[in-house]
Amino acid sequence: MIRMNLIEAANRANSLGSSAQVSFASVDVTSRRSKQHVALSILLVVVLGFVGMISFFVLAGLPKPLEGVIPVPILSALGVEDPSREGLSTDFAAARTTSAGGSIQSQHAADAAAALLAAAGSQIPLERVASDVRPEQFMKESKRDVYASFLPLEQIAYQKAMASQILVFINAVTPDNVNFADLIYQAPNFYYIHGVAENPLLQRGYLERLRLASANFKTPPLPENAPATDITAYGEMTATRLDPNSVAKSFVKESDVALEVNALRALDISGKVNLVGFDHPSVEDFGVYKRYTYRVTSNADFQVMLHFMDAYQKSPVRIGVQKMEMRAANKDALATMMKLVMYVTR
Repeated sequence: MIRMNLIEAANRANSLGSSAQVSFASVDVTSRRSKQHVALSILLVVVLGFVGMISFFVLAGLPKPLEGVIPVPILSALGVEDPSREGLSTDFAAARTTSAGGSIQSQHAADAAAALLAAAGSQIPLERVASDVRPEQFMKESKRDVYASFLPLEQIAYQKAMASQILVFINAVTPDNVNFADLIYQAPNFYYIHGVAENPLLQRGYLERLRLASANFKTPPLPENAPATDITAYGEMTATRLDPNSVAKSFVKESDVALEVNALRALDISGKVNLVGFDHPSVEDFGVYKRYTYRVTSNADFQVMLHFMDAYQKSPVRIGVQKMEMRAANKDALATMMKLVMYVTR
């Protein structure tokens, strides 16, 4: 029937002219496209079947009938193990050796280990690491040799020592013909002095003694109308090391605040210091503890305050001096203001 149709089509082509040739060409293109579609469909079925078979092998393992049939390199590439060739697989890997006689697998493992050590920046043996780590390292307290790193009670002990030390120092280096109008101490070891000397020679000698005893010493520029005997200096006293034995063992109990204040007042043996201002402290609550801040005043002269501060430094009183200002009130009087701090718990 197909042949007869083609004969009839050829006869019509002869009668109608060359336009019938286009029909024959289109029939051939359609036929070739159909064949290509069939081939692609077959290839797709084969690929999907192969992928399904690989997935089955990976999940369920190699079927018993195929053990020993599929080459080991193919199974290794697919990630499938052949139970019947475990020994052969090991021998196959061992047979792959470098020119130096070592296995390629071992060489790769060694290279990977070296890369990890290089990335870590260290090649310390495990034995050395174990010997370097000791339990006592985790129990040892960190070293605190700077005032800012001191614990609250350590700061109080340091303030007591420095506040007393600066008064002792000023008393030792100041001659009778040098008078000061302002003397300020600020914890931990800062000071400011403003005064006047009897003559320029005494002024220069006094400033030099202050400079030698200071870790950081400065004299600001004086105004043009300032006398040649003017003394203005500020800096840092040479810091002392904290004495661990001077540090209190515990904060003040809230019920013992009044007792601690009375212990400080009792250090005034002369009865001339007469500290005023303990009635209304400023209280800051830090949860675990509270900080009581007092601003107290006294009108005692320098020598009386010097003896009081010496007794205070040697006492177990847990009250620190954050700031102390001494100012000349008149010819024979001295006004002292101190900012005191106490740490309190319940």
